[in-house]
Amino acid sequence: MIAGLFIRHYKIYQGLYFIPVSSDYRNRYSVYVGNNGVGKSSIFEALNTFFNNAYWNKNKDGKNDETFIAPLFLIEKNHIKSEMKLNKETIDYLEFLSTYFWESSSDIHINLKTDEFKKFFTFRDELKDYYKPDDYYLF
Repeated sequence: MIAGLFIRHYKIYQGLYFIPVSSDYRNRYSVYVGNNGVGKSSIFEALNTFFNNAYWNKNKDGKNDETFIAPLFLIEKNHIKSEMKLNKETIDYLEFLSTYFWESSSDIHINLKTDEFKKFFTFRDELKDYYKPDDYYLF
């Protein structure tokens, strides 16, 4: 499941943004509502760019090396282990990466104290109410 999206300097999004996509496996329907020009379509275009290697519509104010699109995935560990043939090194890496996302806080680096990371940490903590880090990867 795509739980969220970090986006920086893509289309209308100047700077870094965290955009929640879905927090519930049972209710897989997400809706974005807002005025024209606020970035609703840009969310879907960013995901299309990421998954289909489509054209990068970078923001004119962002440098090429500062622009990124990073989906945040929430995946059941048993599903990955049963559906994919992964070696121990890959599984260890997924565990390490997931632990970082499940456990990181704004205390580890000054850059993580921004409003967008606060939004991510709040969203992540809400996910913990429904999904156990022992059972789900978050990366």
